[in-house]
Amino acid sequence: MILSGQMFGILALTILFGLFYVLFTYKFLMNYFQSIAKPLNNVLKLFLIIGFYGFSICLIEFWSYSSNRKPFGNNTSDFALTLLMNAVFLICSFIFSALLFRLSDGIVKSIMKENHKLQMIHNNYMYAGVQAIIFIILVQISSDLFVELIITNYPFK
Repeated sequence: MILSGQMFGILALTILFGLFYVLFTYKFLMNYFQSIAKPLNNVLKLFLIIGFYGFSICLIEFWSYSSNRKPFGNNTSDFALTLLMNAVFLICSFIFSALLFRLSDGIVKSIMKENHKLQMIHNNYMYAGVQAIIFIILVQISSDLFVELIITNYPFK
């Protein structure tokens, strides 16, 4: 069992990691949406919320694995390794979410013949909704599978 001081440290750093994840997600999504329109219109605001939802789903999938693992013992090096594993899973979650977000963007641009930027600027809810649904579906389907791929190819206990 992890010592209570170490448990508090893991909890504090988990909260800090989560705050950094939210900050980086916000920066990533705002850069994307502000490249379309500044200030954000209603469609882009709604899509921003859905983007956060998708990134959160991915984070939960990744974090549930790393937080439920208790592969390490009580000494300090094991504590550091636990934190490192959590940080790696958090970074993988962000990168994977960003790739899926860009993939959903590419899929929508290839299947819908309208001008992507123009449709978003003109508050086309259907167009943004299609991209949002594709993003959520990609995250729901692939996050768990990607975590399993990491687990099987990396020797966690």
